Amino acid sequence: MTTVRLDHLVIVADNLEQGCDHCESMLGVRPEGGGEHQRMGTHNRLLRLGDDCYLEVISINPTAQAPDRARWFGMDDPAQHARVRARPFLATFACNTSEIDAAVAALPALGEVRAMQRGSLHWQITIRADGALVEHGAVPSLIQWPQGVHPVRGLPVSGRELLKLEARHADPERLLNQWRQLGITDARLSAVQAGAGEDPGLIAHISTPTGVKIIS
Repeated sequence: MTTVRLDHLVIVADNLEQGCDHCESMLGVRPEGGGEHQRMGTHNRLLRLGDDCYLEVISINPTAQAPDRARWFGMDDPAQHARVRARPFLATFACNTSEIDAAVAALPALGEVRAMQRGSLHWQITIRADGALVEHGAVPSLIQWPQGVHPVRGLPVSGRELLKLEARHADPERLLNQWRQLGITDARLSAVQAGAGEDPGLIAHISTPTGVKIIS
């Protein structure tokens, strides 16, 4: 089975300014660059987190035409709309693979493989027909970049690096089994038991010049 490794974190925001303000307040640096996803009616900003990973702030683009399908990352969910009005949150993550079709066959709940584009950048990504997150975002979207292409290479060094990504889940063993089905082998990922009354979710530990910061 091909290696499947963490590609990027996905922070969903009510709008890009709110999302970038949140990241700057937490990490001391502002995401930049990015662009528009015309097929999804969204836009984003990016922040490099080391040599092979980045953080994406994404929101619905208010000036874009509404897509003819559900947006990715659960972004059409009314409950998510209410949540991001209060503050942005770490909704999910993406892992990269060189054999995306085989990975989807191993876990059909990921949805379909769709071709996407942002400017001159092209890639393939898994998206469910209903746009929903899988396991509250703890099972990642899979992404396949063209050989030799990755957005992190065009991003400035930020002095921030992802150390660990924890998935808080009611059944960590079931989650780990789903990761194994996909061939995920990234040592930065861990599944932890959600406590009584605790909501499932993701917690990223990111090193900065002023210490380790938490994004959730």
